[in-house]
Amino acid sequence: MSRGEMPPADDVGAALRELVGRFAALDDEVQRMQRALTEEIRTRRLVVVGDDGVPRVEITARDAFGHVTVFGRTPGTDSTCVELFANDPSDGDGAEVGLALTVGGDVVATLHVFEGRQPALWIAGGRDAALLERSETDE
Repeated sequence: MSRGEMPPADDVGAALRELVGRFAALDDEVQRMQRALTEEIRTRRLVVVGDDGVPRVEITARDAFGHVTVFGRTPGTDSTCVELFANDPSDGDGAEVGLALTVGGDVVATLHVFEGRQPALWIAGGRDAALLERSETDE
């Protein structure tokens, strides 16, 4: 049979039944995926962008590290953001959780705690950092 020529009637019926079956299976799969997406999305990285395509929120999980970062808009390429992070135990330290503030690509403050230790607050700048260290030892 050449292109554009109609198949015999029994072949058309079989082809139509096959298409209907495939469509039903595809419809079932789409509905299953929709139900799954309402319950949970699993991925290693999710980036939420603004209307203009600029990344605003990033959620990332890599091996022993997870973080949520919220970005501020900057004129250059240096990052200004706040990051909530958690690290698995490493090098004899327990798990670590914290918050880091970055301005112009430089970390300027952190609040973090290792499992089994007191929380630590660090703010860039010699005098401020020294004051915070003194207050930690007073406890």
